[in-house]
Amino acid sequence: MPNTGVLTKPLAQTQLLRAIAERLLVTKKDGENAQDTANDEGGEPAVASAFTAQFEKLANTLETALASSDQKTLIEVAMQIRGSAPSCGAHKLGRLADNTMTVLCDNSDKGRNERMVKDLIAACRNLQSAA
Repeated sequence: MPNTGVLTKPLAQTQLLRAIAERLLVTKKDGENAQDTANDEGGEPAVASAFTAQFEKLANTLETALASSDQKTLIEVAMQIRGSAPSCGAHKLGRLADNTMTVLCDNSDKGRNERMVKDLIAACRNLQSAA
């Protein structure tokens, strides 16, 4: 990837992570790169960990909202995942969140709502194992 500072869509997940990592690298005062946490080229593991940690937090929020039957929070978090997952390269997760949000807004089948939310929670947590 040429270092032009410009990325064109559509982005591959690895391309996006590499670009983010390049911008997040911290330089020590003596000029050495501080890449202690990155054990792969471009700092990708640290960036991937940040993404997966965020989706883990969203999964926890979904779990809490599901336990308390907080429909508004379930829809809001599904909407947040729908918007952010594709930008991280997790397109299937984005589609699942979109479908879950649609089912939650329909609000006709409580059993289906719960299954969809549980599937979304599992998918958010499965990003951790894929990173």
